[in-house]
Amino acid sequence: NPLALALHPVEGQPHRIQLRLFHRETPLALSDVLPRLENLGLRIISEASYQLLPKNCLPIWLSELSAESRDGQPIA
Repeated sequence: NPLALALHPVEGQPHRIQLRLFHRETPLALSDVLPRLENLGLRIISEASYQLLPKNCLPIWLSELSAESRDGQPIA
């Protein structure tokens, strides 16, 4: 299933970002996602998942993650 990603900076905290991951039909397994994000130098602070039910479409799962750079440096 395709995966869509949206990144949003956290105002006043250049070392933090909000990630939104969109996935069809089934929720993402954190054990599949976290190692990839950690390999990018991110430290995941929190996660919340929601099921979206658009009309006439398959369910979409949204995972919202708060992350910061592992070294405390600004995220470019």
